[in-house]
Amino acid sequence: LSVNQLKTLPAQIGELKSLQSLNLSGNQLQTLPAQIGELKNLQSLDLNSNQLQTLPIEVFAQMPNLKVIVLTDWIGTNPLPGTIVFALKAAMPWCYIEFYLNALFEKNYAARNETEAAVIEGEVRLKNNPMDTLFQKILANTYNSLGWQQLLTGQFAEAEASVNRGFELDSTHICLPLNRASSFLFMGKTEAAKQEYKKWKDLPFGAMNWPFYRDAFLGGLEELEKAGIIPEARKADVEAVRKLLGEKK
Repeated sequence: LSVNQLKTLPAQIGELKSLQSLNLSGNQLQTLPAQIGELKNLQSLDLNSNQLQTLPIEVFAQMPNLKVIVLTDWIGTNPLPGTIVFALKAAMPWCYIEFYLNALFEKNYAARNETEAAVIEGEVRLKNNPMDTLFQKILANTYNSLGWQQLLTGQFAEAEASVNRGFELDSTHICLPLNRASSFLFMGKTEAAKQEYKKWKDLPFGAMNWPFYRDAFLGGLEELEKAGIIPEARKADVEAVRKLLGEKK
């Protein structure tokens, strides 16, 4: 069924109980019907070069015979956030999933792993030298970096926890408020996020391109948008925050 300009699949697809291989590449599919999970004998599913923005992960996880899912190849890709692909891989360890990640997401995923190791090592050092105030500031900066990388890879709750630990170590760190506001926003803690933005937005930030915190907040949101990790349910909130940050005293 490849290259047929299909925009949807009928629910009746689930009636093909003996189907083992299904090629839907090169169409215009944005979603898949839940009935695809009824194809219990399906072993190979090619979805590359469609317009999929999400996947029925719970449905796929109930398909133990599905061994290969192709989401992208050299011809093209689906605009899938890396977070969804990683969630699918975690739910289906028996399945080979072909997807070339957004380069920015992949870069930050690798960096996040390195920074996680750095904070673990740093906490051990701090435990052995609890009065080392200079190292506390260094470790706070590492937690800030980790929080940013966690945001870029869709780990919003983890980002909040990292930022909170950073504040415990150094409450004066200039960038921690940026990551805390974003973690609140993407977790749906909208009022807490707005309070954070209002508290800081008119204060000087001091960077050449970001003289005020509002500029830093807007720049950060732009980077997060490029990474493709802003949840669909939070996009209206992001636009509301952009409007808020554009307002001056």
